[in-house]
Amino acid sequence: MGDIQGLPDLDLSVYTAMAKALRDLADGIETGVGDRRRHGQQAVRQWRGTAVEAFSDRFSVGETDSVELVAALRYAAQLLDGPQETSLVEAGRRENRRRAAGRAWIAKRDQWERDHDKDGISGFFQDVGNWFSADDWEDKIGPMPSGVPEPEPRHEAPVPSSRRGV
Repeated sequence: MGDIQGLPDLDLSVYTAMAKALRDLADGIETGVGDRRRHGQQAVRQWRGTAVEAFSDRFSVGETDSVELVAALRYAAQLLDGPQETSLVEAGRRENRRRAAGRAWIAKRDQWERDHDKDGISGFFQDVGNWFSADDWEDKIGPMPSGVPEPEPRHEAPVPSSRRGV
């Protein structure tokens, strides 16, 4: 089990705070897109010639990029605290349960040792028996929880539509 007794539970509030910051940033960008669109439409009405075409093309690229950025920010927030089993918050909850089970098993083992103190002649023979075979704690108090953490969630980053085929 390693030193699981001294290992604190994961602080999942960090992930939820980061997800909230990402969503707030996405909301701010969406709000700004509407404002920029109004200003851009005013500029197009006032300008003439090739400047209007160049501005419109660049404005369109910027608007597409902002929509993709907002989608990526929301996707990243969902990876952090979404309801899916592979979100970091869900993975953290599973890890915290694993750690709690490990600490409970160690406490059970320690209690068994206290209850079956090896004093006196019976303790001597029990120690002699352990020279030839190690204590099998799982037979005495139940199976030990897995000492191996689950693998970290893995996701492929989405490819922005404006970059596909490049």
